Amino acid sequence: MLTNAAMFEKEINRLISEEIERLKELLVSTPITQAGNGSITYVQGAIMALRNMDDLIEEAKIRSSQSNR
Repeated sequence: MLTNAAMFEKEINRLISEEIERLKELLVSTPITQAGNGSITYVQGAIMALRNMDDLIEEAKIRSSQSNR
């Protein structure tokens, strides 16, 4: 049985993965001429930020386990 924390982590990771895939599709399907004004850079930055969430989640787990001791 999963704890609430484990279920939350599983769900947040799933949502992050789904959002990354959605943004990658947007990046691939948007013609460069329509993208303009740095929107490609924005989407790339959003993908990178979501990928960095994994590091933040791991750090939060470490801090949480240390504070519960």
